[in-house]
Amino acid sequence: MNAEEIVLRNANAEAVVRPDIGRVISFRRAGGENRLWVAEDPVAFGNAVPLYGGVKILVAPELFWKQIRGRHLPDAETDGSPWTVLEKTDGSVTLKTFVKDVSASVCWRITLDAEQPVLTMDYTVERAGDNPFPVYLWSVAQAPLRGDVYVSREPHVEDIFANCIRQPALDEQVTHYEDLRALKFSGTGITVPLKLGSYGQWLAKIEHGEAFIICAPAPEKKPYLDGSNLQVFSWDGRYPFYEMEVTSPVHFLRAGESFSTQEKWLLTEISGSTPEEIIQQVQSKIQQVFPAAVKCE
Repeated sequence: MNAEEIVLRNANAEAVVRPDIGRVISFRRAGGENRLWVAEDPVAFGNAVPLYGGVKILVAPELFWKQIRGRHLPDAETDGSPWTVLEKTDGSVTLKTFVKDVSASVCWRITLDAEQPVLTMDYTVERAGDNPFPVYLWSVAQAPLRGDVYVSREPHVEDIFANCIRQPALDEQVTHYEDLRALKFSGTGITVPLKLGSYGQWLAKIEHGEAFIICAPAPEKKPYLDGSNLQVFSWDGRYPFYEMEVTSPVHFLRAGESFSTQEKWLLTEISGSTPEEIIQQVQSKIQQVFPAAVKCE
C-alpha cells in the first residue's frame, strides 16, 4: 500500500483515497476487482497532463480553460496535486483544496456506508474572492474499457454528441431504449474519440455480471455548459478506459457564495442477460438502495 493511501473499509467493500494526487483510486467489493482504472505509469499517455486514473474532480469549466490559463489545461490544484486532509474517521475522509485561477475552494467528503458497497461523494465549492469566470463540479471516473455503459435519459431531452464527434460512428455505438429511458454505449473496438451526453440520474458500467453505478442529482433548470449532466467518453485506439462523467450546472458565484452537490456510487450483482433486463435491474437496485434522490443545493 502506498504511504499516502487512506483506506475506507467495511465487511462488503473497500475504497482507497490518495490525497497526494486528489483521487479515489479504488472501489471494490470485498475480495473483488477494482472497478476503477489506475495507470501503471501516469505519464505513459503524455507528460503535459499525467493520467493517474481513478476519479478526479474539476471546477473551472473546460470551455474557459484557454481563457483562464492561456492553454487548454485542467485545474492544477485538483488534478494530480496534494489536497489537505481536513478530517478522517473510520468511514470517511474530507479533503480540501483551493483553485486560484477561479478563486474557489473545494471541499470533498468521501464516505463509505457502514455495511453496503456504497460510496457517497459530497462536494462544496465556495468562491473566496471576486472572479469573472463561472464554476461547476465535474467528476470524471475512469473505468477499464470492458463491457458496456448504460446511461439514463430524460424522455423530453435530445441526446447531445459532444466534442465535434462523428455522428455515424456514434450511431453504431449507441442503442436507445426509449420505453426504459436509457441508452447503451459500447466503447470498445473503435478508433475515434466518442462522447455521449445525456440528461438523467445514473450511469452504470456492466461487466461480467457486476454493475458499477453512479447516481447523480436530477437535472435542474439551469445552464449546463456541455448540454448534458451525464457523459461517457471512449477512445479505444488511444486510452484503455471509459470516462464516466457527471457535471453540475454552471454557477456564477460572488465572493462568499457556494454550492453543494452529491453523487452516490454502488457496486452490485446484475443477472440480466438482455439490455432490457439489465436496465430494469439497475433501476430496481437504485430504487432499493437510494429511495431518496441525491442532493444538490
